[in-house]
Amino acid sequence: MIFAFLKFLRGYLVIEAEGLFLERFINLAIKSNIFLWDIKKISRNKMTLKISILGYKKIGKAAHATATKVVIKERRGLPNFMNKHKKRKAFLIGIILFGIIISCLSSFVWSVEISGTEKIDEAVLRDELRSCGIDAGVLKFNHSPQEVKRKMMLLNPDIAWIWVDIKGTRAFVEVKERTEKPDIVPDGEPCNIVADCDGIIENTVILKGKTVVSEGDIVKKGDLLVSGVDDTNYTGPIMYHADGEVYAMTWHEESGVFPLTRTEKFKTGNSQSRFGVKIANWEVPVYPFSKIPFEQYDKNTEEKTLKLWGDLYLPASWKSYYIEEITENSVTMNEEEAFGFYTDELCKKMERQFSADVEIINKDANYELQGDKIYVKCSLQCREEIGQQAPLYKNDMEDSGD
Repeated sequence: MIFAFLKFLRGYLVIEAEGLFLERFINLAIKSNIFLWDIKKISRNKMTLKISILGYKKIGKAAHATATKVVIKERRGLPNFMNKHKKRKAFLIGIILFGIIISCLSSFVWSVEISGTEKIDEAVLRDELRSCGIDAGVLKFNHSPQEVKRKMMLLNPDIAWIWVDIKGTRAFVEVKERTEKPDIVPDGEPCNIVADCDGIIENTVILKGKTVVSEGDIVKKGDLLVSGVDDTNYTGPIMYHADGEVYAMTWHEESGVFPLTRTEKFKTGNSQSRFGVKIANWEVPVYPFSKIPFEQYDKNTEEKTLKLWGDLYLPASWKSYYIEEITENSVTMNEEEAFGFYTDELCKKMERQFSADVEIINKDANYELQGDKIYVKCSLQCREEIGQQAPLYKNDMEDSGD
């Protein structure tokens, strides 16, 4: 891109060379330090190529030595453009002013794109970036990305890692959110393994520690599963960092009282497209200018930032809206329909709380009508790992010794 821009500034020629020794002609030109590019062969004895204005002045020797006929086919670049329009002063002044304006605009950040946020509120993150100097309309040379990163890490404790990169007129901000450390006892520190929920033991995989439960045992939340204390006859109790996995059959329940009537949204089929232009933080409607004719609607927005070339984006964007009218209707369900609908809702609610390794074995549900409402209870039978490490203290050794 820079090379093409320099060629445009200096100007260049598109020439046609014709002769029997074209390869020798090119070799002699290269030996004379004449730069040629975009060489295209038209026929056996004819080709086109591009050459700088200064290079064309020196190409005569190579052409004469190889009996090659050289003809200028086209003049390109800024010098040729200026020469063509030298009598149109107003036009040239306009071009120069346009170049100055574009140069000034390219010195600013006109959009900030954020990625990687899930828990962090993007509006809060934008306010923090603004306080660090990253916002639409600020000079991009006044702020070091490294300094912005350092300030953001101090401002927001939920950020584990942040990357700021400015390309053209856009600032790209990538965030990695901090995740809470699981409640795990550090390696080397004594601990037990206890149950984190009720269940029936199916099997255990113990790497270190003493198992105190067997297959078929019923355990409650908090019950000891694997002890980190080993009571020997020779040296006395020894404390371990218990490690292993304990799998159990578990049951999870969810219930609620729900109405037999629910509200559903339907699309009427009526729609409208609208367009607008956003300049900096101001939005101007283009078509139509009237208000949206629907009382209730869904709106899908597509925004395309305008740019000149490469990463040189303008502080303006074209916005398209697709608006669909919706209406709300009340749907009355019979008891079977309500039971099926709310059972599915309760099961999905429980499944969203499960970790990825929970295996659902069976689903069971029942209901009871209560006037114009329905009581639904849903139960999921699962197989899961229920072991959870718990710190082991001195009194655990004393209890073990007793």
